[in-house]
Amino acid sequence: MQQSTAWWEKLIAIVALVSLFVSLFNLTYIPLRDIYFHYFPSIVNHYDPIKGITPHPFTEDYLETVNQLDRELSQQQKITPTTQQLLNKLQLKSNKMIEDNPFLMSRKFGTFARIKRLIRERTGKMTAKDGFRKFWQKENFETNWQQQLTYFQNTIAPLLASNYYRRVDEYGQFIDEFWRIDSIFIGFFAVELAIRTTIMSYRIPGINWFDALWRRWYDWLLLIPVWRWLRIIPVLIRLHTTKVLNLERILSQATHEPAAYLSDRVSQYLLVRLINQAQSSVIEGEAANALLNPQPYLKVSAPNKLETLTDRILALTIYKVLPKVEPDVEALLHYSLRGAFLESDFYQNLQQLPGLENLPEEWLENLSNQLAKSSVSILVSSYEDPEGKVLFERLSSDFQEALTSELQNKKTLAELEQLLGELLEEFKINYIEKSEQTDPLKTMEEVEQLNNQSEKN
Repeated sequence: MQQSTAWWEKLIAIVALVSLFVSLFNLTYIPLRDIYFHYFPSIVNHYDPIKGITPHPFTEDYLETVNQLDRELSQQQKITPTTQQLLNKLQLKSNKMIEDNPFLMSRKFGTFARIKRLIRERTGKMTAKDGFRKFWQKENFETNWQQQLTYFQNTIAPLLASNYYRRVDEYGQFIDEFWRIDSIFIGFFAVELAIRTTIMSYRIPGINWFDALWRRWYDWLLLIPVWRWLRIIPVLIRLHTTKVLNLERILSQATHEPAAYLSDRVSQYLLVRLINQAQSSVIEGEAANALLNPQPYLKVSAPNKLETLTDRILALTIYKVLPKVEPDVEALLHYSLRGAFLESDFYQNLQQLPGLENLPEEWLENLSNQLAKSSVSILVSSYEDPEGKVLFERLSSDFQEALTSELQNKKTLAELEQLLGELLEEFKINYIEKSEQTDPLKTMEEVEQLNNQSEKN
C-alpha cells in the first residue's frame, strides 16, 4: 500500500512538473517565437493559432509580390512590362512599410530597425526609403537580378516573414487560447487537492477539511490561471518530498550563510530576552514572591512535586552518594568530635579526677572513630525507619519554613535580588561578547557535519 502510494505521489509530481514546463513555454513563447520560427517551424505552425497569431497581411502581401517578381524573372530572364509593374509596386509598398511600420503590433522594433539598416548598407543610401527605392529600380535588376533577389530572400525576407498579427477580442485583449490547455491541469489538480485534503481530514485527528486545505496552501498555486510561474513552488516541494529530485544540497548551500547569521542573531535575541525577563522577575520581586508565596496552579501527574523531588534527592544522597564519600565524612566527624570532646567541660572535669589525669591518646581516637562511624550508620538507619523518616520530613519542612522566613527579610531579599540581577547581566554581556568572537559560518559547518554523520549512521 505504501509503495503504491509513493508511486502515485511521484506520478503527481511529474504531472505537476509537466504543467510547469507547459506554462513556462506559453509564458516565453512570444519572446522566443523568432527562435521557434527559424529553427522549429512546426512548433510555430501548431502553436500560433492558440496564441491568436496569423501572418501579418502587409508583410505577407509584400513577400508574395517579391515571389511573383522572382517567378517572372526566372521565366523571362529579362525586364518585361509585368516585371516593371512589380518593381514599381514593391517601391510603393516599401514606402508604405517605412511610414506605417507593420511591426508595431508585434512589437518587433528591433527586427524593423535591422531591416532598415540592412537595406541602407546594401544600397549605400542614408535613409531606408531611398534605399528601398534604389533597390527596386529597374537598373538594379537588369544585369544582376539573381544576385539581388538571392540577397533579399536570404537576408531580408526571413525578417519580414517573422512578423505577425495578433487578433484581439471585443475588449481589446489579445486572444489567447492557452486556458483550454491549462484548464485540463487545473481540473486535475483541483480534484487531486480535494481528495488529498479529505483524506488528511479523516486521518489526522483534530483538523477539518478547511484546516487541511490551509496546510496545503502551496497547492493553490497550481489552480490559479494567472502568475503561472509561481507553480515552481509546489512543483519543487512535490519533487523534493517524493524524492524524484533531491534538493537538499541545493537548499543547504543556497541558505548556508543567511541561515548561519540568522540563527546566530535569533539565538542572541532569545537568550537576551530570556535573561532580561529573568532579571526583571528577580529585580521586581516576582521570582521571590513566586517562591515564597506560591499561588495555586495546574498540576500534572504527581500532586506535590517539590516533596517528591526532595525525598528522591535525600534518598539518593543517603543510599548512593553517602557510601561513596563515607571515609571523608568519617574523617570530618572524627576531627570535629575529637576537637569538641577535648574542649568540652566533661573532659576537663574528667581530667581532675584521681587516676584519670592522663587519658591515653588511643582511647580518644577510638572514641572519635566509633562516634563518627555510628553517626553515618545512624543516619542511614534513621531514614529507613518510619519514625526516623518522619523526623527527616519534619526537619526538611522546618528548614524550608525557616529559610522562607529569613528570605522574606527585606534587606536580605533586596541584597539577593541585586546580586542575582548583576550575575545575569554579567552572563548576558559575556555571552554576547563571546558570540561576537565566534564565526556563525563555522558553527553552521559543524551542524552540517553532524547532520552528514547522522545520515551516514
